[in-house]
Amino acid sequence: MTFTRQVTPLVRPDEKIHHLTISEEGTYLAWSEGKSKVLLAAIMEDNTLETIKVINHSQTVSALHFHRSQLIIADEIEGFSIHGLDGELLQHQPVDAGVQACYSWGIRIVILDGMGSVLLGQYQRPLESLTQRHRLGDCSMLHVAKNHLYIVQHNGSIVAVNESDLLWTRPQRGDIGERITSVGTTLHGSFFLTREGHALVAGEEEAIEFELWSGDQLIQRSDLSMRMLTSNHHPLGAVLGFDNGHVFCLQEDGQMELIMDTGHPVISLLHHQGQIMAASWFYIHGNDDGVIWKVEHQGMPSHLALREQDSTLFFAGEDQNDYTDAEPIGRLLLRSELIEVDQTELSLWFEHTPETEHVSADVLYAKDQSEVYAHLTQNERDAMDQDDREDDNLAFLLAAMEEQVSESSNKSSFESAEQLFDELTNDSTTDDDEIHDMILNSMAAPVQDVHRPQALAGDDQRHVADEQGTAIVLLDARGTSDPHNQIVSWAWLDDRGQELASSPQLKLKLPVGAHRFELRVVDKEGAWTTDQLTVNIIQGSTS
Repeated sequence: MTFTRQVTPLVRPDEKIHHLTISEEGTYLAWSEGKSKVLLAAIMEDNTLETIKVINHSQTVSALHFHRSQLIIADEIEGFSIHGLDGELLQHQPVDAGVQACYSWGIRIVILDGMGSVLLGQYQRPLESLTQRHRLGDCSMLHVAKNHLYIVQHNGSIVAVNESDLLWTRPQRGDIGERITSVGTTLHGSFFLTREGHALVAGEEEAIEFELWSGDQLIQRSDLSMRMLTSNHHPLGAVLGFDNGHVFCLQEDGQMELIMDTGHPVISLLHHQGQIMAASWFYIHGNDDGVIWKVEHQGMPSHLALREQDSTLFFAGEDQNDYTDAEPIGRLLLRSELIEVDQTELSLWFEHTPETEHVSADVLYAKDQSEVYAHLTQNERDAMDQDDREDDNLAFLLAAMEEQVSESSNKSSFESAEQLFDELTNDSTTDDDEIHDMILNSMAAPVQDVHRPQALAGDDQRHVADEQGTAIVLLDARGTSDPHNQIVSWAWLDDRGQELASSPQLKLKLPVGAHRFELRVVDKEGAWTTDQLTVNIIQGSTS
């Protein structure tokens, strides 16, 4: 049995959700569907949503962010646009290299563009370049902490700045080079990072290190066997999420304590009033003062948005599969009662069966089908009309056959069974030997074999994970054979028996580990076969 909390499907979108953000006051929620459609909604007192505006952005959305009383929508081509809380466009700000990420920093927004430059923006004011002001190189990562902005450069050096001054520099380490993979700050402002590089140990072995800084003083440096992917504040310091599924509590003095193991890479983390929430694989794992609970999602819930005043968590994510439907936005009340359920019941909240209105037998079988039509879609109505036409054609055919049978029976009617037998046995056209041969040939005729479709899931696969500890794989069953070309259904299932797709091909984003999948194919006669394969995602190079 597993502890969980009650979840409500808040929004069932038309397309997959890629961004989700909540306003600072917790009164507005915005999300993107598909590539460029953004929806802005007000959060009502009962935590339902009232859509204010549907915004069709000109390009694929790369960032979505509330800043003060404005909504920022950015893309990697043209720049970003600023909208009011009524959804109306206030300003479009072009950025030559597009926008990779944007964050609030006081009254301004800080932007990382496509060329690695850091820009400062503000409503109705021109952009300013921090890269030029501080003579920075190409930048790869930003982190905002109170009045400080930490800028990570591609060469491994890190600078801390305010709007006017350069406050601190962490120099690059190692002769061969290094790569900063993740940064963050504790509740009281200490800065930490994980970095990877060569030349720290003998030979060509690779190394991952963790560093904790207080101002310009190095507090701790230690080796790690895992990559940090995300972090967030915690009353004791910070919570850190790693690619092996571990969640640690980092204290201000550098001590780390393991508080949760999710089993898969941790993509997002939150702490709220004694509870820690970690988004990992298809689950949100929770630790409520030592009690572990989890919620399952139809997608990978990488987007977490917390409404602090009533401890409501909004979450969304997609399953990285282009052949499946969009996944819902879920609403979770963090102060709701913990419920103990079977593992298989965790998916009930997002399994949606359309409600159907009961139609009585009198209406269903009446000659006037107008009431039945009112309960059907247009496609169902067209199919029903087609069935009626086929029924009429069948009736005409049966009537004609009946007439012919009737005429034939009149011509060959016999007064008794004996007369019929005499007529058959006295047939001069067929002798006994011919009848005997016909019977033997019929008995010796081979029985037609039943050929089942032969499912072919493909060979086992082995892939190297990317920097985030995942790899995109393609499951391809197009090698499946059926001599009669009568396959009517395909099904890909994971090792839990959950159906992932109903098409020959399936694209998935998988974390490090071994993943087993089963393919099932069925033909129109109901014959079916299965095949399995294993996909191994291994840890890639850390250089």
